[in-house]
Amino acid sequence: MIAKQPAPKCTYIGPTATQGTCSKLCIEGRSYCAEHYSIVYQKGTANRKRKKDIKRANAVWDFESEINSIVEELEGEGLTF
Repeated sequence: MIAKQPAPKCTYIGPTATQGTCSKLCIEGRSYCAEHYSIVYQKGTANRKRKKDIKRANAVWDFESEINSIVEELEGEGLTF
């Protein structure tokens, strides 16, 4: 007869390691409890972050382009840097 092993504990650490780990039982076949599974695997999180990063990069590039055009204009008027 095969002995049934106890269910593993949730492996969620949290945003900082100082919080310790969760002591709840895992969802069957998963590494996290029900509460933390939804936090770890939020639908669309990576895609949303990637889009936010792209928008931020585009804003920086636009700002850099504006600065470069101002510098070119000033250099054209004889100002040196």
